[in-house]
Amino acid sequence: MTDTVEDTAGTALAQVLVERVTDPCKRTATRLLGSYADGYWLRRHQDEAVLSREADLPVLHRAGGATCMDFDAIGLLLLAGPAALGGSPADVAVLEIAASLTTRCGVQLGQTVQHVSAADWTLILGAFAEISPPRVQM
Repeated sequence: MTDTVEDTAGTALAQVLVERVTDPCKRTATRLLGSYADGYWLRRHQDEAVLSREADLPVLHRAGGATCMDFDAIGLLLLAGPAALGGSPADVAVLEIAASLTTRCGVQLGQTVQHVSAADWTLILGAFAEISPPRVQM
């Protein structure tokens, strides 16, 4: 039996999407999206026709047999506003934070805090810790 996108855990989808990604921020952002709501955004992007049309760019970049998230396109979608994306305010907040990790979107943390649950903040803080430079102990 072949697994489909619907049968695959969000973290497993993220792992496939970062296989050939070398940028640590893009890897972390994709893994955050895979961890959030069992890969809600990764599943949405697998059926990308509407989102790609709105951004006027493909949301998934395919090259050399590999597929990865195109955070430039996601940043453009976020500029278009939440109506272009659909999803709940929490869904959009997590997508904004993921895109901000790749410097494709500025985030108003005060607004984001209002929409994201404590469990989701744990995922977000883990992503921040993953890309933060090591601290020097004094």
